[in-house]
Amino acid sequence: MTNRAVLNALGRHTDPCRPELIEGQAAMRAEEWESAADALERAVLMRPFILRHVLGTAPDEELRYVTNGVGMRAWIRTIADNNRLGASFGTLPPANPRLREIARSIEAEIDDYVRCVFYFAFVHRTDVDVSRYCASRIHFFEQSYADLRAEAFVVRGASARLNRTVSGFLTSERFHVLAFPPGREHVRRFLGAREIVAVHPAIGQSAYFLIGAIGLHVVISPR
Repeated sequence: MTNRAVLNALGRHTDPCRPELIEGQAAMRAEEWESAADALERAVLMRPFILRHVLGTAPDEELRYVTNGVGMRAWIRTIADNNRLGASFGTLPPANPRLREIARSIEAEIDDYVRCVFYFAFVHRTDVDVSRYCASRIHFFEQSYADLRAEAFVVRGASARLNRTVSGFLTSERFHVLAFPPGREHVRRFLGAREIVAVHPAIGQSAYFLIGAIGLHVVISPR
């Protein structure tokens, strides 16, 4: 285990997702968009070891049933923290001395996968359906938009113009809406809408009717 990654005896990544991400980034640097899309699609389909271990062949959406609805990064950190605290108070056996390193390695795999999904959504940004589907998977891993924006999505070695475009996509309202289920306050601000609140008679939940410039939108939330 080296630099938060598991390498074999030849110093190569044991996880097939990582090389595809590297290839996709190289194609993005060269602005070879079809090659980038192909490599990133392979990476997204392969998924890192931790996801294959936890989900098997189940889709990313099933992760919420494993983590009880929290993002995978927070879930991994909670497990590691609970093991350390339990060992400190004597309620659990002594923690594995490499637990912190293992947790960092798992988080590195989460980082890689989030980058794969983000870049794939970016290269398909003109195809709203593909971009929406891919971006909407991010919150299963990283639920904080502020934390996501703090991560480095810069494509190393790429032109400043390309990285401005990547950063612009990450910080855009459109990406925020695609990647994170919008709360009513965000939707109201985004649409410039006024709000009418009522209880939906069929489902017994609050329905927020947002009347904006592009029509009527309904956001359902628990009572």
